[in-house]
Amino acid sequence: MCRSGSRSQHTAQYFQDNGIENVYNFAGGMLAWDEETNSGMENPLKDVNDLYKK
Repeated sequence: MCRSGSRSQHTAQYFQDNGIENVYNFAGGMLAWDEETNSGMENPLKDVNDLYKK
């Protein structure tokens, strides 16, 4: 996720092109978000290898 959704779209495509299938991009980024926000880490990544698990 990024400010407008453009950079995160490129990043999501890079991940998919490199074998990471469970990738999502939020269209419009944070500019399109109209809900309340919370701060903090919800699902921190503990091990980069978890990205490659199916």
